[in-house]
Amino acid sequence: MERERLLTALSLTAATLPVLTGLFTGQVAPLASGRAFERAAWRRLWLPVSPSALVFGYLLGWALQEPNTAEGLPVDGRVISGVGVCIVLRSAWRAWASAREGGRPAVGVVGLLHPTIHVEPRADAALAPHERAAALAHEQAHVVHHDPLRIWLAGLVTDLQLGLPGARDRLATWRMALELARDEEAREAGVAGPDLAAAIIRVARLGCSFLPTDGAPTIAALLAGESALLRERVARLLAGLAPVSATRRVAGPFAMLVLVALALGVVTGEELVGGLLRLGEGSRPTLASNVAR
Repeated sequence: MERERLLTALSLTAATLPVLTGLFTGQVAPLASGRAFERAAWRRLWLPVSPSALVFGYLLGWALQEPNTAEGLPVDGRVISGVGVCIVLRSAWRAWASAREGGRPAVGVVGLLHPTIHVEPRADAALAPHERAAALAHEQAHVVHHDPLRIWLAGLVTDLQLGLPGARDRLATWRMALELARDEEAREAGVAGPDLAAAIIRVARLGCSFLPTDGAPTIAALLAGESALLRERVARLLAGLAPVSATRRVAGPFAMLVLVALALGVVTGEELVGGLLRLGEGSRPTLASNVAR
């Protein structure tokens, strides 16, 4: 039973790591290249949960080599595990609810698993042909990267940090960098910067979003957003296209680290945890010593 209680304690410790790590995770400074800025902000967004992923990978490896005769999780462990599951489900729902507020966008991409471009009739009528083409190129970049799903995941990982101001700021920074990056990709596809700037301004004047006609809530990547971001986007679109600065991709290497942690848990987990258990047993007075007293 002691090993199951220790697993519960270690899991609870790992669950608190995102909050502790998030307190010491700073913001990323804006970069001249929107695409490089977006990748850097995305990494900074996920940095607080990285230690927990490694710890849980190790604990999973230890659990996989658990003998079939091991005792089940005690009642208090089940309660703690249930609370943890509830926190994750709550964060997932809050991320969904936050990202879908306001209904369908005037121009944007909707759909978590199958993103599609949505254009309201009013917005379609207001845009000139070259502006509409520019807006669609921007939204197509969102489709290619499955950005509605990434927006939901970003909201989830932010809420798991229990509403820390730094976490919300990192999310806002990434959302800004995301639009700058997709603007650049649209220009790389042949769109003129002034055409896309005009489309953004025209859609912003119409309003960022309209209520959904079918009553179905959606998570969307909008063409036009907050006014402060609009100024930054328009300024960049009217300037020259900045070259993409080289940035290292870390998703693949980090996934390998999690697999290594899992393998280490399988190989060394019993030895390490067994040592902790023996240490804990040695610190408790035995029945014989109590009788002798």
